[in-house]
Amino acid sequence: MIPVDWAPRDPPLLPLGVAGRGDVAARLARRVLASRGAPGWRAVVGDRLLVVLGDALPWVDGVVYLGADPRAPRLLHDSRLMPSVPPDLLARRIHARVPGLVAWLHAPDVLVPLADAEPIHPPALSAWLERAVP
Repeated sequence: MIPVDWAPRDPPLLPLGVAGRGDVAARLARRVLASRGAPGWRAVVGDRLLVVLGDALPWVDGVVYLGADPRAPRLLHDSRLMPSVPPDLLARRIHARVPGLVAWLHAPDVLVPLADAEPIHPPALSAWLERAVP
């Protein structure tokens, strides 16, 4: 991975997704379930990780909104931050490892493939929530 520092971006990127990990992911899942999922929302779940893609995204305390720089449209990252490396170079290096749409979550750094994001299916999300939060 290329060493990257992140600086505040003003204004932030347009949010294309929202991510939560741990307890934040569980709260985000509950919010998505309570709203019955907006039309067009898609999601990827992982081990105590939830990423929701779409418009009019939900909010819970602690989520990270994800945006894409126009020079790297398939790389989503914290919409409030700007990388120290040119976004197109960063995206090329990342897409050599993870092709397609991908989210880079920070602290700790993890790449989340988003190509298989599926429409929100409430029973499946509820089952994931029960497994994620014993």
